[in-house]
Amino acid sequence: MNKYLIRFNTKHNGSEVVWRVFENGVEHLVKNIAIRVPVFTETSLEAGETKWNISCAGEMRIVDDVAYIVEKIDSKLEDLMYSAGLTAQGCWDQLDSYDKEAIQKYADLIVEECCRKLLDMDKKTQGNHNYYKHAALEMRKHFKKPVENLGALDQYDDPVWQGKQFRSLGKPGIN
Repeated sequence: MNKYLIRFNTKHNGSEVVWRVFENGVEHLVKNIAIRVPVFTETSLEAGETKWNISCAGEMRIVDDVAYIVEKIDSKLEDLMYSAGLTAQGCWDQLDSYDKEAIQKYADLIVEECCRKLLDMDKKTQGNHNYYKHAALEMRKHFKKPVENLGALDQYDDPVWQGKQFRSLGKPGIN
């Protein structure tokens, strides 16, 4: 987890880059800041002068000159949000918490539906192709979200099972 000190850039000279964000002592200049962690104030000493800062701890990504500081970045979700245009200048910041939660829930439902589809395909093959269940498990792990009602899929968390080789495709060693 990184420490951030945030100050207004008094020397911006009309530039849109009005914020100074110090990440573990390294300065970044940005237009806007979106902070999603608890903040507090503190002072720091710079060239013998006391500076007042807004401070926080977390992880930061800068997208289109906007610093996003969150507790922990889910890089896959961030990539998908970027691909969907949700991190465009000000877009995400203008959504209220209900909208943000709805987007997250929608993403979770898509993952859940994909896992269910894989399990339906497994049923159609009468369980002869374990790679469908394996794919559902990997998808669930990839998005780090528990998917409800997958039933027997949890047994495939077993490291012994994960080491099995699938020969049903005619290609030994496919995991």
